[in-house]
Amino acid sequence: MKENFSIVIPAYNEEDSIKNYDALLIPNLEGYKNFEVIIVDDGSKDKTLDEANKLKNKYKFVKVVSYGKNGGMGYAIKEGIRNAAKDFIIVLDSDLTFHPKYIKDLLEAQERSNADCVIGSHLMDKEGVLDVPFIRLVLHKLVNYFYYLLFDRRVHTISSVFRLYRSKEVKEMEIESNGFNINAEILFKLIQKKKKVIEIPAKLTKRKFGVSKINLYKEAKNHMILILKILKWKLFK
Repeated sequence: MKENFSIVIPAYNEEDSIKNYDALLIPNLEGYKNFEVIIVDDGSKDKTLDEANKLKNKYKFVKVVSYGKNGGMGYAIKEGIRNAAKDFIIVLDSDLTFHPKYIKDLLEAQERSNADCVIGSHLMDKEGVLDVPFIRLVLHKLVNYFYYLLFDRRVHTISSVFRLYRSKEVKEMEIESNGFNINAEILFKLIQKKKKVIEIPAKLTKRKFGVSKINLYKEAKNHMILILKILKWKLFK
C-alpha cells in the first residue's frame, strides 16, 4: 500500500470540527508511517488556529499553514498543495462529511490502478448521500451536469473535494480558481492532459460540527465563470 501521502484540509472557522479530529481522523491513520496532515487555516475568525496547533503539538505528522485573510477554499487547497511534501495528496473536507475511513479506499484504489487522480464519489450509488440538505444536492447535480457536457470523459462527481492526486501533477498545474470550483478546474486539466482518473464509492453525510460556509449564489456564479473558461480552453487548446 502507498504510504507516502499528504492530507490537505482547508479550514475556515472550523474549530468545532477540528476538536473531533482526535476521535475521527487520527484513528484512521494508524498503521501508516510516511504521511503528513496539513491543516490550512484560511483566515479564520474563531479558534481554528488554536485547535490546529493543539493537534500539531500532539502529533509530529501534523503541519499548520495559516494566513490572516480568508482566500476561499480553492486558495486554501492551493496553499496545502504548495506545502505538501509527499508523493500523493489527499484533499479532505474539514467538516469530515466524507468520513476519514475512506482514505484507505483512495490509497488502495490508486495502488491497484496507478491512477493520477482517485475521486471519492457519492453519486455512484443510491445510498451515497445521507441527510445532506436538498438545496446543496440540487446545486451539486446541476453543476455536475453542465461540467459533464464539457468534459470528454464520463465522471460521476466533478465538483466534490474528497480526492487523491499524484502530487507532481497538481504541483505543476496552473490553477486559477480560489473557490469551490477549484475541484472541477483541476479535474478538467487532468483530463485535458489525458491523465488517468478513476472514481470509487464514498458516502457523503450531513455536517455534524460547526456551520457550512458555502454561499450558494456565489459558488453558482463561480461555477458559471469556470464553465465559460473551460469552453475557452477547449476551443483554443
